Amino acid sequence: MTTMVWEEGGTVLFLYRGVIDGGKLIKFQFIQEKDWTRLPEHLGASLQRLVMPTNIFFFGIGRDCIGSTNYYEDIWHEYKLGHHFGCNVTAMALHAEILMFGLEDGSIHLLHTPHYGHVRKLKKRIKHSKKIQVDTEPIDDVTILEVDKKPCIVATTSHKVHLINFF
Repeated sequence: MTTMVWEEGGTVLFLYRGVIDGGKLIKFQFIQEKDWTRLPEHLGASLQRLVMPTNIFFFGIGRDCIGSTNYYEDIWHEYKLGHHFGCNVTAMALHAEILMFGLEDGSIHLLHTPHYGHVRKLKKRIKHSKKIQVDTEPIDDVTILEVDKKPCIVATTSHKVHLINFF
């Protein structure tokens, strides 16, 4: 479990792990604390969601931008991708080196990102993303689920759940 706190000097991430006894979650145990510098101006003023697809990658989704950092850096990077997508990012996920962006227009964009260095170059690389039009409503969440031993993208809107074959 991850909790993020915004303090005047910057952001602080608290990492916890679940303690399970007899198949039941009995408590969360503090692991460590990680602090960063301030969130980028646009992201800090409009942060709506924090996404942690791995234990070292972190994404923040704002109204008109996204931000990223990783556990080993002490800086957040800000990306305004609306001009490329034509709308704002509303959800993000990472699975098997595929970064998924859920968008306001109901589409999902997929981008191959084998390591965090590629994430830091999003503005240059985003033109290589693959678009899948899923709905006309904004994508609220995107994740991967295995169905019949095959991975599927699960995209949700406020009214529907969509299963999309990964290949």
